[in-house]
Order: sequence, then C-alpha cells, then structure tokens
Amino acid sequence: MNQKQAIAGILLVLLIVSSIYAVFILSQSSESDDVTAPIVTIISPTNNTMVSGQVTISFNTTDDSPITTYEIRIDSILKSNEQAYSWDTTMELNGVHVLFCRAMDNFSNWGEAIVSVMVNNTETINHAPIVTIDTPGQDEIVTGTVLISVSVDDEESLNPSIFIDNEYISGTGSFLWNTEFWSNDIHTISANVTDSGGLTGSDSIQVTVDNKVALLNFTGEFKVMTYNIEQSGINEDWKEVVKEENPDIMILVETGTWEDNNDLLLNEAIDELNDYFVDEVPYIGYCAQGVAYSTSGEAILSRFPILDFIQIPIVPLDDETSYDVTHDFIHAVVNVNGTIIHLIGAHLKASSGVENEQRREWEMEGIINYMDNLGDVPIMFMGDLNSFSPADTGELAPLGDLGYGPLTMLLYPEDPTYGQYSSEMHNFTDVFRTLNPIDPGYTYGHQSPSYLSRIDYIVANDFFADYLINSTCGDTPHAYTGSDHYSVDVWLGWESTNTSDITPPVQVTGLNAFANYTSQVDLWWDANNETDLYRYIVYRDSVKIAEVITTWYNDTGLASNTTFSYQVSAIDINGNEGQKSVMVNVTTWTIHPSEAVVINEILPDPYSIFTDEWIELYNPTGEDIDLAGYILDDIIGGGTAPYTIPEDTIIPGYGFLLFYLAETGVALNNAGDTVNLIKPDGVTVLDSYTYSSSSDDISHGREKDGGLPWITFSNPTPGASNNEAIFNLHKSFVDSFPIECFIKEITIIILEPVYWPKSVSQKTSI
Repeated sequence: MNQKQAIAGILLVLLIVSSIYAVFILSQSSESDDVTAPIVTIISPTNNTMVSGQVTISFNTTDDSPITTYEIRIDSILKSNEQAYSWDTTMELNGVHVLFCRAMDNFSNWGEAIVSVMVNNTETINHAPIVTIDTPGQDEIVTGTVLISVSVDDEESLNPSIFIDNEYISGTGSFLWNTEFWSNDIHTISANVTDSGGLTGSDSIQVTVDNKVALLNFTGEFKVMTYNIEQSGINEDWKEVVKEENPDIMILVETGTWEDNNDLLLNEAIDELNDYFVDEVPYIGYCAQGVAYSTSGEAILSRFPILDFIQIPIVPLDDETSYDVTHDFIHAVVNVNGTIIHLIGAHLKASSGVENEQRREWEMEGIINYMDNLGDVPIMFMGDLNSFSPADTGELAPLGDLGYGPLTMLLYPEDPTYGQYSSEMHNFTDVFRTLNPIDPGYTYGHQSPSYLSRIDYIVANDFFADYLINSTCGDTPHAYTGSDHYSVDVWLGWESTNTSDITPPVQVTGLNAFANYTSQVDLWWDANNETDLYRYIVYRDSVKIAEVITTWYNDTGLASNTTFSYQVSAIDINGNEGQKSVMVNVTTWTIHPSEAVVINEILPDPYSIFTDEWIELYNPTGEDIDLAGYILDDIIGGGTAPYTIPEDTIIPGYGFLLFYLAETGVALNNAGDTVNLIKPDGVTVLDSYTYSSSSDDISHGREKDGGLPWITFSNPTPGASNNEAIFNLHKSFVDSFPIECFIKEITIIILEPVYWPKSVSQKTSI
C-alpha cells in the first residue's frame, strides 16, 4: 500500500464517522427543539355568555409533550393552578370580565385560550311585606270562637304579630279568638311584621263582637265528672265512656298534646262529642297550654258558660314561699244557671317513694292555700291525686304505697300531723265515699290488679253539701278499655237561682288609673264577691266603653295630654247593675313618642342557642319612630365605645328593634354591666338597665313589654314580645321562691311557661 492509498483510507473513515455524528446531532436537535404550544380549549363558560352566582371555569389541553403547569386567570389575576375553578361571581363587579386559561409543556411552550363573559348579579330589591288579615272580614259581626288568619307576602318567610285593640295576642299567622269573653263592642284587629331589612307591613280591620248569653235548659240537676284519659286519649274508647256517661261538666286529666297545633285535639274531641249529643247544648272547652308530655295537663269541657280559665303552675306554701308543681293545676269558673262555681283540676305527682310523697304533699298544701285565697265561693276539686284516702280501710283498702298525706290535709283538719295544712276557709267532702260508704270505688288497677286503688276523686266544699245526689265510678260498657283509670262522677241538683233575683251587686271599690304613655290608660279595681257576678262595665267620661270579666282594663287609642274620668260598675247574671265606683281622673302623657322607646331585653352571655350578644329596643307607641342619632352605650365614660344609631333606622309602632354586638361594638360584661339608651344630645339618658351577673343564653327583660319589673328568661325572644317568653323559674325540691301570677281574661291564662295571648296590666299576687 502506498502512501496515497493510506491517506485515502483515513479520509474515508473520517467521512463515515462525520456522517454518523451529523445524523446523531440532527436527531438530537429534532427532539430538543419542541416549539409547539399546547392546545387549550375552554369548556365552560363559553364566550360572550352572561353569568351570575357560582360559575365553574374548566378547560382541556392537548400536546405532544407533558404539561407541567396550568393557570386560570380572571382579568389577568391568577385564581387557580388546576384545570377547574369555582368562581363566585357575586364577589365581582357587574360587567365584562376576561377569563384566561393557560397551560405550559416541559419545553416551556405556553398555550392559552381566552373568553369574555358578562357578570350580571342584579341586586334583589327588598320589598316591604304585604300583610293581609284574611279572616275575619272588615266590619264582620263575630260570635263565639273565631279564627284570626293572617297571610304575609314577602321574599322572606315571616310570622306576623297579631293585636286586638293594640294588645299583643299572637306571634303566628293564626289565632283562635274566643270572643265570648270580650265585650260586646267594636274591636280592632291589627297585624304587622318587619323583615330583615327593616321594612314593615301591616293590616287592620274592625269587627263587632255580639255574643248573647244562652243558658242551658236547666232541669235542676246536672252531672260533673273527672276522668284521666291516659296519655292524651291514647285509647279511642275514652270518648265512648264520655258518650255513655253524658256529663254536663267534665275535668279531663292527661291532655298534654291537646294544645298542639292551636288546640287541634281539643277541638276535634269537642266536635265529635257535640256531633254525638245533637239534642244537648254543645260543649265548650279549654286545655292547659305549653305542656311537654302527653301524661300531663288537664282540660275542661262544659255545657254551661265558662267565665274564666286559669292555668296554675305555682302554688303558695304556708311558709310564704312558692312551689313549682309537677303538673299545672287548672281553675275554671263556670256559671251553672246563675250560680258561679269554681272547678279546680288536679294531677298530683305520680309514683311511690318518700320524695314523691313529699312533692304531692307540697302540691296539696299549695292548692289548698290557693282555694282559700278565692274566698267563700263554691269549689269542686277533682282529678288524679295519686294518693289514698284515710277513709279507705279494711275491705276498702287500696293496694300500693302512695301515701295518705294529701287527702288527710284536705279532708281531716283535726289530724294531728296534717291538720295544720288544712283549709282555713272551707270544709271539704270526699263525694264518692260520702255517697258510697261501702263501695271500694277503685279508679285505678283494673288493667294492673296489683295496683288496685282509689286515687281519682271529686271533692266539694260545704256549698254543695245539700246538693249531692249520687256518685258512680267506672260503671259503663267501655270503662275497662277507655283508659287505665276509671271515671268518677256526681249528680247534683238545685233550682235556678236567677228567677227572682233583683238585688244588684255591691259598688265596685279600689278603682285605680295609670296613664301608660301618651295614648293608653290602664285601670284596675277590687274584685266583687257575688256568686252570680257576670261582668264589669267600664265608663269613660260617663259613657260605657267596655264590658269585661277581669278586674282590669286597658283603654287605648286616647289623645295625649288629655284628662279622662273613669268609673266601673258590676252586673250580675240577671242584668242587675250595681252602683258605679268612685270616679277617678287621669291625664295621658305629653311625652314625644321618640322619648317613649325603651330597652326591652338584653342578652349579655350567648353560649349555644345564640352566638352574639344583643340589645332589644321596644316602641310602646302606635307611631313609627326614627332613632337616627340615638346612642347605645354600656358604662357612660368607660367600657366599650358608644354606638350611634345610623340614619333612617325606624322602629315601628308597637315594634321591636334588635342590635347585635357585631354591629354596635357595645360589649356587655358577663359579671355585670349597665346598658344605656342616650338621646342624640349625647348626654340625656332616655333609658337604662343595670344587672349584676348573667348566665349562658339567659336574657334579662321586662316582664311585660315596656313595663316593670325586669326578670330573666330561659327562652329569650329577640325581636319579639316578651309576653311569649318563658320565665327562668327553676324547679326546686327544697328551695322555693315567690312569684307574682297574672290573672286575666278567659283567653287562656298561663302562669309558667308563659305564652300570653294578651298583654297584662294588673298583677294579682297568688
């Protein structure tokens, strides 16, 4: 091989190597120079669409290389590094917004897509509620029980407040109004409601109450019965027992659920019985309210007029303390053909044991004192007493261990142990045992023989001693299946007392008058003691303005700074009117309505039911008031900074206004503080309340809206009437306490829990 050939061979090898290297370089260059951007497609929303509320932004990508980064931008602002994003458009301004969806591959190639959308979250216009009183109608003449039905048309779900003659009645859209216990006169029904934006709607009508007193076709005899119907009438046969017994007056025990849904079960029972007894005067009835259990509560059904119905949860003991009973007593005042009798329905604490016996004895001690406080009036006391009578011995002896204390103190005032608790006013008689001295008369245990005993009673005071005819127990075909108790009844007889009575009631005494702000006068007087008393007649400036059965009356709609004269007389069932009371004069206030606004309720210590402190104001006048510039503060010159109420803050007439801590910054100290409502001058204190301590979710409020005293509520009522609150009265086996109870019209009186159908002006201590 010569030298030229060697060089040529070397060059050939170099050429081959260079070619291979060039191919390698070219191939490497083609992989590393990916300049193609990912393809981005926006799935939602689409271009030029209108959006509102919550909107999902999402997109897809395609690319030959892996995607390493995603972006969603709104108006160039990064919102997400995912392929989907939930966009709250309500946080944006209405108008056009640009959405950028981007993706980058691992060669830093960005792809993007853009859409424009129109955000349109039109603000909802808050309209004032439209309130309509559906029934009764304007200028309608009403009698008996009337349904007041109110509807509200609004963006929110609202419950209206119902008033009769400016007195609060109900906080729901319907109310059964018993007109028989209101004066035969023109009455104003009004309803109002305020929405969350402070807008108020209202409606008002006038109706005429025209009730005529219709007496039973009385034969001189009538039948009274008591019957524990077991768990609110769990066995339908209890109604068959009533049909077989056909009582004229009955006290039913364990009616707890009857008051639900506006007394639905009570009204159904009355309707069924009245449909059955087509030839009898129809029953009317009332039942205990606010009852938690089907085994509690009592009711009365009567063919005679019921003049008053009172629920009694608190009774006075001999040591001047008060006792919170297990099952509220009821007290009904009934006109039996011209004679006013008082019926007390009872259900004492059940079960054996020392503690339960003590509770029953306290309950009996207290109700005896209550009956003594009624004075020398006809009384029948009846119900399930869960106790034995000392008269039931030998073959009459009961089974079980419930104790004899309650019946001993009721019937045996000479007893060395229990006689000290007996009545100081009345002598009571065990009706069944007096009329049936050898009949065991067991009322309980027929379904459980080991507890065979007589624990249901009718007890009458001396007024009835000469009128008792006969008494039976559980003697009808359905008695066994009707209930786990037997009924007890008594026939009584006397002649009508109203045929020749021309003696009028005595003059009404103790009339007092109080100007309640600018347009209302509150009246109260001493009760007359006539047994045939029918009503009181109220006169203003010598003109009759009302007939009432209470010993109080609120005269509303009066002119301010005006003097009025008042008198009251009593009228009996025969129409005899007594002499008018001594005249009293009173002048209504001249105060400007805005100065009548008061602090009505506060919550210093929210815990679980409430999450924020609040202060409630109340407007006791009929005029809407602008509170702009008024000031809320705690300790003046200390504590938290004062809060100035903003412009156009309106509190409606007879309405409420609520201020939360989050809004005002006025913090209330749990260990005690002061709340002040200050006039716009920043100096004059319009209203103030000081408390020493507070408890979880317990509010401080006025017992009656705008009135005194202040008490505590375990069921606070922010933005609503205190008349529906529940007093913070804790049951105590050892410690008890005094309480003032309200006595008012037949529209059911409940002393605790409190669900007042009407406002109360005058208090009567019990």
